[in-house]
Amino acid sequence: MRTIVIVWAVLFVIVGCSDDELHNSAPVIDRLIVPEKVNPGAVVELQVVAHDRDGDALTYVWGVDKGKLDSRTGQTVKWTVPSDLKMATVTVFANDGVNASVTKFRRVPIRLQNSAPVIRELVVSEQVHAVSSVELQAVIYDVDGDTLTYSWEVKKGVLDSETLSTPTWTAPIDTGVVTVALTVGDGVNGPVTKSVVVQIVHALIVPGAAAAGIKLGDGFDRVQAIYGRPSRRNSDFFAYWDPDIGLSGFFDGIGLVEGLSIRKPNEARTAGGVGIGSTLKRVEEEFGVAERVEEGGKVHWYWKTGIEFSYDADAKVKSISIFKRTGAAPAGFDETILRE
Repeated sequence: MRTIVIVWAVLFVIVGCSDDELHNSAPVIDRLIVPEKVNPGAVVELQVVAHDRDGDALTYVWGVDKGKLDSRTGQTVKWTVPSDLKMATVTVFANDGVNASVTKFRRVPIRLQNSAPVIRELVVSEQVHAVSSVELQAVIYDVDGDTLTYSWEVKKGVLDSETLSTPTWTAPIDTGVVTVALTVGDGVNGPVTKSVVVQIVHALIVPGAAAAGIKLGDGFDRVQAIYGRPSRRNSDFFAYWDPDIGLSGFFDGIGLVEGLSIRKPNEARTAGGVGIGSTLKRVEEEFGVAERVEEGGKVHWYWKTGIEFSYDADAKVKSISIFKRTGAAPAGFDETILRE
């Protein structure tokens, strides 16, 4: 009788256990991905890579002896590092729903001595032409290799971004001084700031190419971004006369700037310093004798250079026009359009 009971018990065990329960393997944790060193107070990502030979769905449970986890479950979690330890332990458990959980842990050193970043230099010219665009750069050193954040501040002109490491700044219209400041943070220490004073000098006139921050070929959106709404505009002409900044221009057939005209009170000047109020002698020192002179000597054309000067009764420049370089006046060209 006893032999029969034992046989039935063995049969019950064999029949009552599924193949999964008899042959299912525990999962394997391949990697526990944790930074080699962490900064106090930093938020870092923890990740586990595991596999299961039987294809079972895995669940994960995390633990840390100090600090705070944004979640205790999941393949990836975020950990806020404690600020009062030299070392912390990160542990993860993986379970396949069949076998006992497997675990892996990592001891993580915490840097208690973290240094603030150092802004060694702000890279920007001491002098910048009004309404010109320049790239702002900085030379920064962080001994701990922390990820840095940037905050630029310039109270005049336009920044294309305040948070890029190298933004582009369009200088203001008016001459004078402007302070460029950069604040850098490393997420651990307090932010550090460095500033530099920049002298804004006259806007630049580039014969055949640009004047006062506007390039030939620019769309009107560029003009308006710098100077705002014009006092006059139609399909082929624009002007800023109220308030008067001494700038006007005309468009080609597809709405791009084809010519520009500068007059008083605009302070734009050429690379050689020629601008409104310059003498004929000074102009000819930079550009030579005009290729064509009209209106009794009051209008001097430099077609090959792409610039025209109009003079007052005292032979001083009263307006300057910029246009594309050409060998001679285009057929049918109306010279008055540039000085409208």
